[in-house]
Amino acid sequence: MKQFVIILTLIAVSQALNDEEEWGNFKEKYVKTYKSSAEESKRFSIFQSNLRRIENHNLKEEQGYFTYRFGVTKFADLTPQEFIEMMTLHKTQKPKLTDTIGLVNYTGDIPDSIDWTKKGAVTNVKNQGSCGSCWAFSTTGTVESANFIKTGKLISLSEQNLVDCDYEDSGCSGGYMINGLKYIEQNGIMSESAYPYKEQDGNCMFNENKYAVKISGYKTIISGDEDDLKKAIIQTPVSVAIDVTDIFQLYTSGTLYDPTCGNTEYDLNHAVLAVGYGTSNGLDYWIVKNSWGSEWGMDGYVWMSRNRDNQCGIATYGCYAVI
Repeated sequence: MKQFVIILTLIAVSQALNDEEEWGNFKEKYVKTYKSSAEESKRFSIFQSNLRRIENHNLKEEQGYFTYRFGVTKFADLTPQEFIEMMTLHKTQKPKLTDTIGLVNYTGDIPDSIDWTKKGAVTNVKNQGSCGSCWAFSTTGTVESANFIKTGKLISLSEQNLVDCDYEDSGCSGGYMINGLKYIEQNGIMSESAYPYKEQDGNCMFNENKYAVKISGYKTIISGDEDDLKKAIIQTPVSVAIDVTDIFQLYTSGTLYDPTCGNTEYDLNHAVLAVGYGTSNGLDYWIVKNSWGSEWGMDGYVWMSRNRDNQCGIATYGCYAVI
């Protein structure tokens, strides 16, 4: 019995030392600082809890229960509740279906897979930070790609332009991608370099003489129709909204499937860019570009389950720019 207790003690000490090392690596990698020792102690405790989540999840993934893996992300010092509160839109800010004009009309070949990142049509992954501007990043994403497909020029466009100047939306407090597209159709949008992102609301500094891209309109997909979304993506990356749950917090790789997320208009709480689709190990997936920086997920991307009951509402709200 005494020997058993000693073994358990050694295991606990080893785990504590490993947690300390992981914590140090985490703080260094993500440049984490805290306002007090008490706050850091609290964050370390949450971090340890998330390490156990990661270990337990990945063990089950190895046993075949899951098709995606967890890891230490920049959100690993947050509770699941804090993560959802920080990185998703509130109910009054969620994307809504404003109209259904300009539905997808595609009758061409349907390839087994497509990835617009490999065609050079997608800009580098960006980071919205603490501003609730995912809608703006999703909007610029589809416009950037449409412009590339039309002109061969990939220009990083200004999310801050939309945050500051699209008065139909609420800047860092949320907005709707269709409204963003309407703004760009009416006014044009400046480049990222001419109107840099500030991660906060600001006064509109748009210069109509310096816009980089202007669109002629937009199209929408049939709500809830994954085949329609597929036909749209064959033509161009599509701005979509999803229901983000706490499993996104520690996601690092694989095909994400969450039976607890919702797929109705009411459930949507985050805007992203669908840039392709494919199949791996018998699992169909959507290739989704996020706006949480390249350190999250698979270099800023997530594979979301496809053909599984409109997973997390990915085909509920979809629109794309036309040039």
